[in-house]
Amino acid sequence: MKAISLSQPWASLVASGAKKFETRSWRSHYRGPLLIHAGKRISPEARALVSTEPFKAALKRTPYWSLQRGVVIAIVNMTGCFEIRDDLSSCGLNEVLMSGTWELPFGDYSAGRFAWQFSEVMAFPEPFFAKGCLGLFDVPDRSIELATEDIDEHGEWYEGPFWCELCKSYADI
Repeated sequence: MKAISLSQPWASLVASGAKKFETRSWRSHYRGPLLIHAGKRISPEARALVSTEPFKAALKRTPYWSLQRGVVIAIVNMTGCFEIRDDLSSCGLNEVLMSGTWELPFGDYSAGRFAWQFSEVMAFPEPFFAKGCLGLFDVPDRSIELATEDIDEHGEWYEGPFWCELCKSYADI
């Protein structure tokens, strides 16, 4: 499955549903399920942002050192990619960005960039390790299967015994 690495706190903002657009310098024609990978590093500038509004409120006051890194934390449906122009209304984003949401401070909406639209966000209660890289990359299906095998058909985590690959037996959660 395709994945994208986002730096923290932006990865957590997407996983929480507070950020519905990811801004990039490049267009993507990909549409469909997309894993959100939280990159390993957090810059000093990003650390400072976590303690300012609206980041602080959107992250429910989570300190930067508690933000998960180096793991896949959510899955989204990528539904669109819009080129950003000087006049945001010309690309259909003005109404969304000015509707009282926190989108504007959570992205770089400079002309010439691209806004990737996400919907159907599902955060993983138990994020799983994956090596991130630049651009879109593939996460092996087996990694996803192991990480999500305890999710039932309604998207809820199954609270029962699970198969442990290390000890080759069932264990309780």
